[in-house]
Amino acid sequence: MRTQVLSYVVCVAVAACAAAGSSRSAAQLPPGVYGIYEDNDVGAINQSAWAFASPGRTLNHPVDVIKAVIAVEYLADLKAVVEDIEVSKGPST
Repeated sequence: MRTQVLSYVVCVAVAACAAAGSSRSAAQLPPGVYGIYEDNDVGAINQSAWAFASPGRTLNHPVDVIKAVIAVEYLADLKAVVEDIEVSKGPST
């Protein structure tokens, strides 16, 4: 009986995750987070490239590490949203 209840709970949990879907909202940051530009994409690329180019740049500078990690996460989320849009539109002719 205990095994059946546990199996049921696991199945319901997995089904609940699948029912949520993959509807993603676009990654958004306020303008000017990564510099003076309205477009955060270039600034996020520059920030992460600068921070991770040399370990000494982030050594004992936790704020720079946090900014770089947020930039990478922003870019990864942005890439996933763009790929979702391209997949939903289908191949362009």
